[in-house]
Order: sequence, then structure tokens, then C-alpha cells
Amino acid sequence: FNANVSNSRNKADNENRENLLPINAQSNSNHSNVSTIRKTGLVNLGDSSYLNAVLQLLGNIKNLANYFLVPENQKMLNDNIKYKPLSFVIYRLFTHLYPKEENKGEIYKPDALKKMLGYLNVVYRTEKKRNPNELICFILDTLHKELNTKNPNNPNNPKITPDMSDKDKFINVEITNFNNSNDSVISNSFNWFEIKECKCNQCNETMYNFNSFNTFELDISGCYKVNNKQITLNDCLNFYCEKKQRNLLCNTYKKKSNMSISSDIYNARDILIFSLNRGNLEENLLKIPFYLEYMVDLKSFITNSNSPKNYDLIGIVSVFKKEQNYNYVAFCKSNGHWFLFEDEIIDEIRLELILSWHNAHKYIPCILAYQVVGTQ
Repeated sequence: FNANVSNSRNKADNENRENLLPINAQSNSNHSNVSTIRKTGLVNLGDSSYLNAVLQLLGNIKNLANYFLVPENQKMLNDNIKYKPLSFVIYRLFTHLYPKEENKGEIYKPDALKKMLGYLNVVYRTEKKRNPNELICFILDTLHKELNTKNPNNPNNPKITPDMSDKDKFINVEITNFNNSNDSVISNSFNWFEIKECKCNQCNETMYNFNSFNTFELDISGCYKVNNKQITLNDCLNFYCEKKQRNLLCNTYKKKSNMSISSDIYNARDILIFSLNRGNLEENLLKIPFYLEYMVDLKSFITNSNSPKNYDLIGIVSVFKKEQNYNYVAFCKSNGHWFLFEDEIIDEIRLELILSWHNAHKYIPCILAYQVVGTQ
């Protein structure tokens, strides 16, 4: 059984059939270079379409593939299974997602990876369908902890106390602290920094807060309530960064006070993963209209001048209704071609159709992956 070839899909409109290209099939369309790339399908292990979609998204990110396919790294993981268990099963997954020539076109059953997730986190021990947004955070966080070459608790490298009186000095110290404690393929590829400025409206004291994340969770519900229209990624980022009023504890006032809070994005990496959290498929969150864009310009949100600003879409995890159930799929860019991954079935597909389907709300985006223009 060759899971990689699918000549038609019920979801494709008849007039758009030429936009969905079976892998290795011949086509008379104006697609200039029909791909000969073979991909590996993933077996659904029981309500695990959310897991397969996340794995295909991560599997098609070159930074991760380049790390897990290096022989020296594979040997290190083989020698340290006990201390890097999730990294080991992820490396084994990558060897199947990028098979040797004679094994191309296979289907892989990610049961060892699913068992490992259940071993590391009790919520993944059942067959129940889970939230892909929480899963991708858990995988990236765990991989970073296992692969981090620096010890965050190293007494020879103590954390420096930042100066709250000067924002630039505060940022420089916190970034130094972060770099002294973090060095992995995850932190170097995905981590972005948030500088939160909190100003007490009673005493005028300004405080700063530094956070680092490997995924960027956006409040699409709050953004939609404010905009009351089909929202974009820029709308969500604008809503995230704009000044808000909150009641928080003031260090000087010694009690809760009304504060003005705003956020800046700092030191964006090559890859940005945005989480458009749809919860556990709540209908009110699924109905929020989102306009999907291929290229985004983030210059108005990224503070420091030397960080990249222009990003291209490279991957999506989406949900769609199939009969009476909701299923997750992944759309991923690989070697200049786009593919739709639905468990064992894989189709090559035109970018125009991907954008059209999403903007017509046939597919509902949950996770978006963007990469710096020119690095793909």
C-alpha cells in the first residue's frame, strides 16, 4: 500500500482538482515542476490526528531535520537514551520521515513516540483527542531541556540581577542571562523574547518583565472581539502588544494597583511558531474568522533593529470537520513544494489552494510556522 499517492480528495472542489497534485503523478497543469519527492505517512493510533499533524509540521522544519539527521547527534542520542528519551524517539521519527532511497514511500507507526509522551506527561496516556497547541509547546520545551548544553544552575555562571531603572540595560542583562543558560537547537531556532513594561498609574514606577518562549500564543478570541471582523496575524500581534490596563501588585505601592502594560517582541529567531488556540474544539473559537497570509512583515512588532522582520509561511496545523468529527491535518513546505498530510495520506498541493481553503473557512488554522525570508 502506497500511502503517498492519492488521486482525489473529497475536500477538493471539482474545479480545483488540478491544484492538488498526487506525488510523483504526471500533470498537464501549469505547475512548472511536479515534485518527485516521496514523503512518509503516519498511522493514526486512535484519535491521534492532532499528534500526527504536529509531528509532520516539526518534521518539515529544516533546522530540526538538520540536527536530528547528523550522525554525530544520532550517536549521542543512542548513547544517552536514559537522559534524553524524547529526543531519542524524535530522532527515530526523523529517520523515517527522511528514509533512505530503498525505503521511500513507507508508512510509519509512531507508537513509541506516543508511549514516550504518555510516560513524560500523564495527559497523553489516553486515546482522547488533545490540543495540538499544548502538544507542540510540550515537545519543544522537553526537547530543549534534554538537548540544552548549558546548565541553568551552574554556580560558576550566576544570574545577573537586571537594572530596573533603564530598559535597554535591563534587556541586555536578561538576554545575557538567557544565553548563559540556554544553548540547544530549540532555543537557537525558535525562542523569541518578550519585554513587558508595567507602569503603575498610582506611583508612576515602571517595572520590566522578561520572558522567553518557543511558541507565540495569540489571543484570537480577544482580538476578534476588539476588531469584530476577519482578523489577520498582524491584528493579533497588534492586540498582543498594545497597551492594556490591569490590576497588579505594585512593589512601591505594596498593594494591587491599576497598571499600564505593553509588550515588545525582541530577538526573533529564524522560525516563529504562532499558536491560534482553538481550545478543545470549542465552537465559539472554531468560528473565529482568520485571514491566512503567505508573507508577513513584523517590523512594527520586533523592537531591536538587527532582528529579521520578513517571514514566509512554511507550515500549518489545521482542523476540519469530516462527517461528524473534527480531524487535524498539516500543510508543510518542503524543498519548494507544499504538501497536505492527513495521517497516512499525503498530497502535493498548490499554495493558492491552501490559502483559499483556509480563508473560506474549510480548514481552520491552529498553529502557524513562519521562517525568515531567504533561509528556506
